[in-house]
Amino acid sequence: MQLGSSPAPLPPVERIGRLTTDQYFRMIESGIIKEGSPYELLDGLIVLKDRSTRGEDIMSIGGPHNYVVGLISELNSAIKGRGCFVQSQGPIRIPPLQAPEPDGAIVRGKRSDFKTQTPHASDIVSVIEVSDSSLDLDRRDKRPKYAEAGIPQFVLINLVDREIEIYESPQVSKRDYSQSRIAKPGDNVDFLLADGTRLSVPVIDLLP
Repeated sequence: MQLGSSPAPLPPVERIGRLTTDQYFRMIESGIIKEGSPYELLDGLIVLKDRSTRGEDIMSIGGPHNYVVGLISELNSAIKGRGCFVQSQGPIRIPPLQAPEPDGAIVRGKRSDFKTQTPHASDIVSVIEVSDSSLDLDRRDKRPKYAEAGIPQFVLINLVDREIEIYESPQVSKRDYSQSRIAKPGDNVDFLLADGTRLSVPVIDLLP
């Protein structure tokens, strides 16, 4: 290519190779992708996870984001003995082409049930994303994926507007949730739990 010439165009979408969920996890097991690397599988493509503060380097982890992820982890003590636990920034299997790594997930069963396996969508009661620069991606791209997988509740902690979006009652065929509401400081978020009850948490306790 001559200096100053235009780069070659990208191949058409139908020619882009896509990984299955099983292939992706085999790459992790074999060490091709390092466990804990900042990637997730979306639509069969390996995507960099965006945990940055809006306007900062996408490779950075924003302080507010990191702080709120820690707050989500602390919910474990409140749900102990209620048939579930909080998984923090771990993958979820949604075959055939998805393996998102949400910032939090309330998973049915005990942590020890998943010593050698990754939770499937059917194991998830509630999925939680902490969104700053990733707000549009989480709302417009991940929300349909979680709804299509039948995950009962999607909680989006919106750091940009300092409010929390709660989506429930997934409509699998429509790839969306039929119920939604916005909770602001002064309101509570009612997280779904495995035993059919809810954990009510003040919004202010989930914001930096």
